Amino acid sequence: MNRAEPATVSLPKGADTYVVSDLHLSEGIQPDSLRASRLEAFFYDEEFRNFCASIVERAKGRGRTALLVLNGDIFDFLSVLKTPEQGLHGPLTRTEREFGLGYTEADSIWKMGLIAKGHPLFFEGLAMLLAAGHHLAFIRGNHDLELFWPGVHACIREHLSAAMGRIDHVEHLSRVRSAVSFHDWFIYEEGRYWIEHGNQYERSNAVQYGLNPIQPPEYHRHGAIQLDYPIGSIFVRYVYNKLRLIDPYTTNFVTLDQYLSITYHHNFVDLIRSATLHFPLFTRAISEARVFEQQGMAPVQSYHEERMKALVEASPLGDKLYEIQKLQSRAVGVTKYNLLQELLRPVGRGVLSFTAVTLLSLVTWFYLFSWIQNSEWLARGLLGKASLLAVLAVTTVVGLFLGFSYVNRALHRSAEAPEPHEREIAETIAGIADVPFVSMGHTHAADIRHFERRRGAFVNSGTWIPFPGPWDSLRPRGRQFTFVAIEDQEIALRRWNDERGVAEPAILLEDYVPSRFERLLTDDKSPD
Repeated sequence: MNRAEPATVSLPKGADTYVVSDLHLSEGIQPDSLRASRLEAFFYDEEFRNFCASIVERAKGRGRTALLVLNGDIFDFLSVLKTPEQGLHGPLTRTEREFGLGYTEADSIWKMGLIAKGHPLFFEGLAMLLAAGHHLAFIRGNHDLELFWPGVHACIREHLSAAMGRIDHVEHLSRVRSAVSFHDWFIYEEGRYWIEHGNQYERSNAVQYGLNPIQPPEYHRHGAIQLDYPIGSIFVRYVYNKLRLIDPYTTNFVTLDQYLSITYHHNFVDLIRSATLHFPLFTRAISEARVFEQQGMAPVQSYHEERMKALVEASPLGDKLYEIQKLQSRAVGVTKYNLLQELLRPVGRGVLSFTAVTLLSLVTWFYLFSWIQNSEWLARGLLGKASLLAVLAVTTVVGLFLGFSYVNRALHRSAEAPEPHEREIAETIAGIADVPFVSMGHTHAADIRHFERRRGAFVNSGTWIPFPGPWDSLRPRGRQFTFVAIEDQEIALRRWNDERGVAEPAILLEDYVPSRFERLLTDDKSPD
């Protein structure tokens, strides 16, 4: 069950550090068809290569070494549906033909090769950095959980070496081996920063045992070890990919909750259509979940704990890593019952809430109407009774409006205790690790926030794929092509402007907290 440990690569201390995340490279444009997959989201290889060239030039001007951190979801293995003509473990199964290869090491290596071939300019950009003497560090995310496999590391190194050969006609595999590192959780530099992807703090995309994310032996297929996908990844494979195949321009979802919330905007016919389309997919996803949470997981947990102990012993943070690990969310959807519960809870909660509010409103209205009609002291004055009935009518109309507005918002709120805001988690991590800067990705929402209780800041590196929002009315793509720059003891959120060939500030507006009355009247649910 154990895997071979990757070779240790030392990261340069004090280097100018640049962080990008959530690029979501998939199959790209394949040479044979000259067409891109309908699930491809990254069409910005040339822009990224130019961005890498700018890092080389800036490092040269500053006389510094640069470190580019690729902070999770760089590759989107979940969106690779193409398969080899012959299966890797025998004839292709129906599931593999419809949803792509599975999550064994051999499956993942094949997918990685396809991604690399579809994005040659992206790899040339990374090769330029390496050829100039700089370093690359990959951190695993939830869409590239396959970076757990050493075979995938080797595949990436081979393609980087080949890309360096296209630059100067000499392959540099030894240079790649010494300058490219892979990290299962985080990168930490004492006194400067903590960097991780961030999916472990979000319920539907948290991995149960992050340092050993594999299924127990009885769930392995073809005798090969499989990854233990979180519920969010299962949702992407069996539901979201199907939506995008039908409509590749559909909204990008990061979490399962975001998808489920969209269903509240459907009318009854849309809900029936959606349920008919997705029920078989939900059934297939549930069939892959375990019956009991700890069923067969003892050896998986044991190796996770072994690796955690080794990490604690090797890190200058020591036992503080256990404190940070406790901040992570508990993975949901790991059993059939839990998965079904997660999928049905929002629907059940919505039906019960609507029914309860409706019944309470009807009982109250009939009670007041009956009281007005039968009140003796009101009978003496027709004007008084008529006035109260008029007030009741107006109150009914206003109450219906406010009531349905409240129910609509209640349906979009989780019944669970809200998870801590990523900035609060980051500030806690900064305190434990004693660093001024914490950077994450995952949510696609580029942001920079100063800590409230200590010196320093949290920065979300955002994404390079489209992230539509109200900021586009101020400046198109205002939250796209974003990255984090950490130079000396300063951190900044920047946006790569390829047309001008410069890095510029990302568009961020001041916060405004509306009153309860304003929240009730507005239907704007877009992020800041």
